[in-house]
Amino acid sequence: MTFEGIGTNVGEPSYEAPSIGGPGTYAFPPSTTTTHTITVTGNPAPDVSVTGKPAWMTVTTSATSGGTSLVLSGNPGTAYVDTSIDVHADVANSLTADRTLRVVVPSPVTVGYATNTTLVGQAGPLTLGTASSTPAAGILGPTTGLPPGTTIAMSGGSVVLTGTPTTAGDYSIATTVGTEWSSAAFARSSASGRCPSSRRRLRWLSCATRRSPRSRWSRRATRRRRSRPPGFPPGSR
Repeated sequence: MTFEGIGTNVGEPSYEAPSIGGPGTYAFPPSTTTTHTITVTGNPAPDVSVTGKPAWMTVTTSATSGGTSLVLSGNPGTAYVDTSIDVHADVANSLTADRTLRVVVPSPVTVGYATNTTLVGQAGPLTLGTASSTPAAGILGPTTGLPPGTTIAMSGGSVVLTGTPTTAGDYSIATTVGTEWSSAAFARSSASGRCPSSRRRLRWLSCATRRSPRSRWSRRATRRRRSRPPGFPPGSR
């Protein structure tokens, strides 16, 4: 018995290290079924696993020519989240690749407004209001109506006016706040450099130390009443 061709074109397969493709962030709109497909190259087709996935997410894999197809799908409802998952790929238990992917279920943006003012020459920051969302909201712009010498920024969940106003007046500040997936208009009127006449607005810190002539007269009258001797006729000076 003879054997021919043994060793001809026979040997170990050509191994190719895995690589996990696609973008770094995957968004799943709320209350919507969404599917994302990620290509993982490698030879033979890599074994792919995912850890840290949300409960609503389904993960499936299938071999393709030149690699493995990884499918992320699901309907998150209103489970707003900004989180991450870890993807691991393995070829022949020796060649590996790992990648952390961001998973976002974006929420609507909610804005609120503060009531306050500032004085010319008074340095910020001054809180104009709030912008709440998942992920955290930022200033998208464009921004109009800022007092000269100031800029608008986010500080945590607060929309703040930074810098120092240089010109007195009433200003109508308008911008857009939010994320790349959702946004909201933010519009706010602000006074700079003068004390408003409204009693409600007299609570503003920048005006709290200003005293009117009437208030000074009232204090003098109070002191005179307190110093009047017993039996002195009311209304007499």
